[in-house]
Amino acid sequence: MIAIAGHTPEARADHVRAVERFPFLAIHGAQDLRVPLAPARRMAEALEKDGAPQFEFRLIPGMNHSQLERLTRDEGLYAWLLGHRRAGTVSAR
Repeated sequence: MIAIAGHTPEARADHVRAVERFPFLAIHGAQDLRVPLAPARRMAEALEKDGAPQFEFRLIPGMNHSQLERLTRDEGLYAWLLGHRRAGTVSAR
C-alpha cells in the first residue's frame, strides 16, 4: 500500500494493527500546505515503535501537495513496488 500526500488518521492502535502486516510506504511532501504533516509523522512513529516490518516513511524535501509528477520519476518508488510481491506472483520482467 502506498499513501501519497494523503491525510493519515490519528495513530490509534487499531489503525496501526490494520496496516502493520502489509507492505506500506507513506510519502509526504515537506512543503505540503494542504495536508498537515503532523498526523503522518505520528502514524510513522507509531508503526516504527510497533515494529511494523514492511513500513517506510519518506518525506520529500521541497515537494508540495500538487507535485505528484515528481514521484513518477522516482526510480526508488518503482523498486519499492516491485520489491513487494506475494509469493507465487509473476514478475513483470
